[in-house]
Amino acid sequence: MILALFQSALFVLIASTAFSLSVFGFDRLAPQFRIRERHDLALAAVFTVPIIFLIAMTPARQGAVEAFNVSSAVVEPVAVIPPETLASLPASEWVSHDQGLSVSFILTGLGFVLVFVWMIGLVWAGLGLMRDLWNLNRLTGRAVPVSSELPLSHRVVLKTSADVLSPMVAGFVRPVILIPEGFRFDEAGEAVLEHEIAHIRRHDAMTGLAQRIIASVFWWAPGVHHLNRHVRSMREALCDQAAVRTQGKPLVLAHALLDAAQKAVLARPLTLAAQPPRKSELRFRVNALTQVRAESVRRSFLNLMIALPVLIILATLLTPRVGALDLLESPLIQAVRQGDVATLEARLERGADVNRIWPTDGTALIEASRRSDAVMVALLLDAGAEPDLVTRQSGTALIAAARAGSLDVVDLLLEAGAHIDLAAPQNGSPLINAARGGHVDIMTRLLMSGADPNGYVPSDETPLINAAAAGQIGAAELLVNAGADVSLTVPAAPGDFGGPYRSPLSEAKRYEQTAMEDWLVANGARHQPPQMN
Repeated sequence: MILALFQSALFVLIASTAFSLSVFGFDRLAPQFRIRERHDLALAAVFTVPIIFLIAMTPARQGAVEAFNVSSAVVEPVAVIPPETLASLPASEWVSHDQGLSVSFILTGLGFVLVFVWMIGLVWAGLGLMRDLWNLNRLTGRAVPVSSELPLSHRVVLKTSADVLSPMVAGFVRPVILIPEGFRFDEAGEAVLEHEIAHIRRHDAMTGLAQRIIASVFWWAPGVHHLNRHVRSMREALCDQAAVRTQGKPLVLAHALLDAAQKAVLARPLTLAAQPPRKSELRFRVNALTQVRAESVRRSFLNLMIALPVLIILATLLTPRVGALDLLESPLIQAVRQGDVATLEARLERGADVNRIWPTDGTALIEASRRSDAVMVALLLDAGAEPDLVTRQSGTALIAAARAGSLDVVDLLLEAGAHIDLAAPQNGSPLINAARGGHVDIMTRLLMSGADPNGYVPSDETPLINAAAAGQIGAAELLVNAGADVSLTVPAAPGDFGGPYRSPLSEAKRYEQTAMEDWLVANGARHQPPQMN
């Protein structure tokens, strides 16, 4: 789940950067009067960014699984190593099998840290947004209503405030225009008010709020911030154009902008709405006003209603699905856990991948306990880990069925082509899970289908070792009769305090399975370092 979120965020970073570069290129190539096209393209890109994140998180289509599957992108299968192959490996190779899982564990931990930092930044940005909204509400509440005799194009509520240096729109549902004390209702004042009226007609306050929310969620994406700045600049230029079309005096508005900019540099903005224009933005707006001519009001060849659907379609086609939402619960795995044969058959008929590996969603405490890592257990408990918290583990559908002890489901999955020895990190193999649970009937079915009774899975050991640790004597008898070696020793998981090697006898002793220990000794079991060539 953590890795899937990290990958979805990575796609957002790539896409937002590509959008930002595209908008930058269009801005350099397009004529200056194509302001609406600049604005709508950048705004469509901003709104497409969260859609890309959601697309990446959605379950992968069955037809697209081969192209980008969670089982290949997030969780790699773990080979079940036969004992003869294990014995032929040098000591350095023994360690490398476990190091692969250790690297995976480290990457998962790194992803967790990055997602945690993301959440901290999101909370911080959210608090900043709430603070600005609160300040804006207080600003509006303290303002005093005022009337005007100017022939404005739209009826609006005007309020004077000692906290603003230039007119600004405040409010989302019932917006008002705040003006500074001493504001002059002359032709320059009329031009500025028409500019603010254009903001109200365009519902720019709501659009700006949506942009701010997107920027807060993806605060770590520079492309999003660049796109938002560009949208804001072009939005102001569009409102300048609207004011000029209403009043017909572009130079008057240009001088008013320069006067307002001189006042704005003397104060720090108090709210998300009261932000002075940057020098480059002001230069662009003044140049646009001084060069106003007929083409500035030409029909736009590109608008938001065209750009947004096009970008969404491209995002849908190009964004891989890592299936973070799908990892919350797989319908296939859910049917397996519940023993729902009818639903399972329906999912298989629809083309569900029976060999897809679903990541474990166990806790860090569960993993540390499984590895007998006393130091890590103590650290997690000190950090507030819940000692009784139980979570589900997934792996493959066949692993889940073997763990649940459902023979009918196991038979159905095998008939559908489930790989008998396909293992998953932290989940072992189907035979390991059946042996741990003492499901003798399922073990018999798996062994008859060709499962290796001595198959070793790094960090999950062998079926007999798991049966010994769980005290499942019936399962152990079945495995030995099928050819399992009672003295087969394998390397322990990295950082495990139970010793460098594992054998059925050592695990029976460690977990105080006295009856199992006696049974193993009676059958000639010994705990000894593995024989390596």
